Amino acid sequence: MLLSVKDLSFAYIEDWILKDLSCHINENEKIALIGNNGAGKTTLFKILTGELAPAAGQIYQKADLRLGYLAQNAEFESVKTLYDELYSANAEIVSLEKKLARLNEQMAAPANDEETQLRIIHEYDELHQRFDRLSGYSYKSFVHGILRGLGFEEDRFNQPVATLSGGQKTRLALAKLLLQKPDLLLLDEPTNHLDLKAITWLENFLAEYQGALFIISHDRYFLDKVVNRVFELSFGQLDFYEGNYSYYLEQREIRQELAEKAYLNQQKEIDRQQNIIDTLRARNREKFVRRAESREKLLNKIERLEKPLTENEAMHISFAPKQESGHDVLALEHISKAFGELTLFQDLNYSIFKGDRIALVGENGSGKTTLFRILQNELTPDSGTVRLGKNVQISYYDQEHSNLNPNNSLFDEISNQFPKMTNTEIRNLLAAFLFTGDDVFQKISSLSGGEKGRLSLAKMMLAEGNFLLLDEPTNHLDLVSREVLENALVHYSGTILFISHDRYFINRIATRVAELENLTLTEYLGNYDDFITKKSERQNPVFSGETTPARPASFLDLAPSNRIEPCSGKAESRAKKDWLLEKEEKARSQKRISRQKKLEEMIDQTEQRITELDLLLASEEVFTNYEKAHEISMQKEQLEEKLLGYYEELDELM
Repeated sequence: MLLSVKDLSFAYIEDWILKDLSCHINENEKIALIGNNGAGKTTLFKILTGELAPAAGQIYQKADLRLGYLAQNAEFESVKTLYDELYSANAEIVSLEKKLARLNEQMAAPANDEETQLRIIHEYDELHQRFDRLSGYSYKSFVHGILRGLGFEEDRFNQPVATLSGGQKTRLALAKLLLQKPDLLLLDEPTNHLDLKAITWLENFLAEYQGALFIISHDRYFLDKVVNRVFELSFGQLDFYEGNYSYYLEQREIRQELAEKAYLNQQKEIDRQQNIIDTLRARNREKFVRRAESREKLLNKIERLEKPLTENEAMHISFAPKQESGHDVLALEHISKAFGELTLFQDLNYSIFKGDRIALVGENGSGKTTLFRILQNELTPDSGTVRLGKNVQISYYDQEHSNLNPNNSLFDEISNQFPKMTNTEIRNLLAAFLFTGDDVFQKISSLSGGEKGRLSLAKMMLAEGNFLLLDEPTNHLDLVSREVLENALVHYSGTILFISHDRYFINRIATRVAELENLTLTEYLGNYDDFITKKSERQNPVFSGETTPARPASFLDLAPSNRIEPCSGKAESRAKKDWLLEKEEKARSQKRISRQKKLEEMIDQTEQRITELDLLLASEEVFTNYEKAHEISMQKEQLEEKLLGYYEELDELM
């Protein structure tokens, strides 16, 4: 075991964030820490690293535990270049390299006596073995690989760290941690500031990481690829799940259903017993009163189940266009844009039609946001034309939330832009986006990133546009809010063009993917997974399973055939053939009828067994035993899958 936490508690003033929390982390475990925004995930990380002190509880660490921590916006100051800063990350390798170089020079000195030479050789040999165990000879290539993997091109290796942006410094901080290879790596939103290519590289790296990982992330696709356990932080406590994020969702739903059913069934039984007790007491005879008292004692001994708590606060979003657009929504004709010597796209042509849901992807700096700004008339293309279709009304979600006035309150922000709304309507709207009570009078400047995101979504919903431009709409939203947004967009009848690094989100929303690469747009039908598959096929056609193109038809292919088909001309032969075909058809019909009867019997038996399992799940013996209830639930699920298969086969035979 690397780390253990027992009865940990932490509060801000009187607001308990963590309460009697316990957990442990073993070697090589890869754990996701899941929870709503504000649940205390980052607080827990800061306590584990010693940045915050708990109000109560103990933390036990393995002796000599090497712990690494990446904060959400990890920044640092350095006078070194990007490459030198990263190279110095593993101090032991750098120190050994210098010592070995010094000893090498000493061994070459001609003035050494035999004893001195042997001592130097012995020391060199010991240090060399340690250097080799640390993979010191491949360290330089490892540094290069990590820099490139996280999106730093080789021509920027000598760039001073001081000139990097905040996001680039966070990437560099992540690179340093990966080089140091700590026993336990705590990562708070590690995919922030990474493009899709870098995220894919990171998840492959972490999947093979020889150490333990504890990760806070809203990237569900990333979590599915990397983690093998999930800790859910809710109401100051942790619940534990084995498996990746998708498996966690399934198990969480089962647990919630079982817990709610167990609680309701127990309440029903308590009410029944109480009614019996009340009836016995009402008879007002000694023996009935004694029975009532006896039952009451038994009832009081029952261990009462607590009502299951659910963090069910979620936004209520529904996007609906005020007016339908025409079929042609947008046409880009020969669009080009450059900044100085940097050309982002050239002679770009692309069309978008009503109902399209298109993900715009590409590496950081490829020009995605620039293209959005051109569509918004915030920038002018160097050449080309942007044509909007008939009745097209754009609603724009800006990841920087520049459309929000930081000096306004939430209430004023809505009231100023939508003056026809009443006070009650504004409050109801803001409540739907989880702003209630005095929250509506907060200054926008005091809001978190997630809160600004919710307010921007509220304004976009009110705008009722029929063409949504979304620039990183899931940034800063917690997992529940992301799912609510996805459901709203899936049911939206208008057109969507969006930029996102959230592959799970792209998979749910996109019907087409447009990649901005090599100065142009390349389109792929389908969602993100389809895009990856088809792009791989285009790049590696030999290994993709694609067939070679068919050769053009020749004159020989098109000429009439001069082959003569044999024909007996005998009616008897035709009659015999017809009789055989009829016999085969009757046999097939009998077989089909027999199979139908068998399927109907199997359906009856399976439905009867499912009913029996439902009764078992409702029994006290089962609903109070999680393992037994889970086992029966799995049996029921398997039977329901079989039942569906039987019905599908029966439909085909009918």
